[in-house]
Parts: sequence; structure tokens; C-alpha cells
Amino acid sequence: MGISVRNTKTMVMVTAKSDHIQTTITVQNMELEQVTEFHYLGSIITEDGRCSKEIQQRIAKLTGKLSKDLKKRMVKVLVWSMALYASET
Repeated sequence: MGISVRNTKTMVMVTAKSDHIQTTITVQNMELEQVTEFHYLGSIITEDGRCSKEIQQRIAKLTGKLSKDLKKRMVKVLVWSMALYASET
């Protein structure tokens, strides 16, 4: 028994540092759709290989769930400690 490919669910993505690269892949006389990003195991994989979209998505998920008190404490611990340390040096 061989490998079977479902043309309706299979997509193609080219990952490169340069601009968008167009490619054509044909399986069983059907051209596969080319995408610029896709989600895999909770991560966003983009064609340029950067993780900025994933970081933005994770921050957006967190900020809606955090209480105002917790946000204040995080600013106090993370931001003010670094600012005070930098001012002493």
C-alpha cells in the first residue's frame, strides 16, 4: 500500500528570506494551493521564516486573560527593575 495525497487538504509553502516565490506543484493532474503561512501544532509558520506573527498572536492571547493587578505587578517587576538598574549604571 502506497502513500495517498488528498489534493483538497494538501498545500504548498516556499520558505525563503527573499520576496514571495511562486511555485507550481502538480499531483495527479491537480495543482496544489500555495499559502504564505500555516498553523502547525499551535505555531504559525510563515514563508519568510520569521516568528513575529506568532509572538503577536501569543501576546494577544495573554493580554486578554491577565487581570489588571497582575499587569501592574509585571510592569513593576520587569520594567521598573530594568529602568532603575540602567539608571544606576
